[in-house]
This record gives sequence, structure tokens and C-alpha cells, in this order.
Amino acid sequence: IKADPSAVPVGVGPTLGNNDHLMFLELAQEFGVEPASIKFIVYPGAGGEIVPALLGGHVKATTIGLGEVLEQHKAGKMRIIGVSADQKLDFLPDVDTFTAQGVNLVFPHWRGIIGAPDLTPEQVKYWDDVFTKMVQTETWKTLIANLGWSNFYQNSAEHTTFLEKSTTDFDKLLTQVGLKK
Repeated sequence: IKADPSAVPVGVGPTLGNNDHLMFLELAQEFGVEPASIKFIVYPGAGGEIVPALLGGHVKATTIGLGEVLEQHKAGKMRIIGVSADQKLDFLPDVDTFTAQGVNLVFPHWRGIIGAPDLTPEQVKYWDDVFTKMVQTETWKTLIANLGWSNFYQNSAEHTTFLEKSTTDFDKLLTQVGLKK
């Protein structure tokens, strides 16, 4: 990709501008590749279309949720090059994080629960307490292991700060690649 970014098709889905696309753009920047020069192929069916395209050689790379490719990796049909988590994943001992490989990139693919704007501080605290307890349960730990997720829990204040920074960073990146004017 570094030699000729337009010559290596990269699968993303379900659209440009989503978290998988943004992560690949940030990864490209870390390697000194101009993100706008990468040839992205969009698969509206996301992983359900990208995985067969990757296996068939129609695209050469992708960023995707680990749960969508973990079995192919274990079977030797795909190679996971790195993970964007902040620490090595126990269930994937043969794959290092990008930072462990010398690439300055941590990119959590998060899911969140967003409340109504008029929640009282007491209600926010209640839900923070509920979710803090939930992510410590064995049920949660089993679920995220089965999905190939890392435990990236943030309470409401931490996540608000994270979203504000992410919005600023992504705004710059999307403007740079021409997806935002």
C-alpha cells in the first residue's frame, strides 16, 4: 500500500466514514500514506460481503471486527496483522497490538448506550453504577470474548470526553479525505 496506495483495493463497509474506514485512514497516516489516495471498495453488507471478497482476493486488506474473521484466522485462511486495542488480547495470543508493533495507533471500536438529554445527574449515576457492575460480571466477560471484543468500558463522563475528542479528530480526517467539506 505504501508504494502505490491506489493499486491495493481495501474493503470497507457498510459505508465510507464509519469506524472501520476511519481506523484504516488513521493507520495509513501512521505509515506516511496519504489517506485520500487509498482505493476503498465499499461493501454495503459489511462483513458479510467483505470476508468473501477478502477470501476471494477481490480486496487485499480490510479493517473489521475480530468476531467476523477470528475463525478464518484460526483456520489459516486469513491473517490478522494487528489489533487496535490498547493491550494484547488473551484469546488472540499470536497477534500483537499495533502499538506493540511500533505503530502509534489505539482505535477502540466501541458500542455505547446513549441516554436522553434530560437525564438528571442521579439517573446518570444510577446507569453508570449499573454498567460498571455489569462489565465486571462473568457473563459480560464471556460475551465479549465470544464476540472478539476487548473490555473498553467508560463511564458517562469518560465517554463524553472520548466522544468530544473523537469527533474533533474524525472531523479533521474526513475533511482531509474529502468526505466532509
